[in-house]
Amino acid sequence: MTDLAAGWTEDWGDTWTKTEPGKPGRPDLLLHVFPDPDSKKEPWTWEVLALEDGAEREVAVGGDVTREAAMTSAVAVAYGE
Repeated sequence: MTDLAAGWTEDWGDTWTKTEPGKPGRPDLLLHVFPDPDSKKEPWTWEVLALEDGAEREVAVGGDVTREAAMTSAVAVAYGE
């Protein structure tokens, strides 16, 4: 696993994860970015999950053209929640 300066961790197979603290009274958020080989227009998928009571609840999901763009989108959604 590689720990990036931006706080992202490479888990496996070019899958990246970052945890963002939730706003006061809100659950922490888990961000994932991973390749989507089936999509030529948006080959990177991002998702934002809320960590509640030991379970993950999907908050948002989308796609982007690069890994960096997908990371930026996931963080933007996390802070916009």
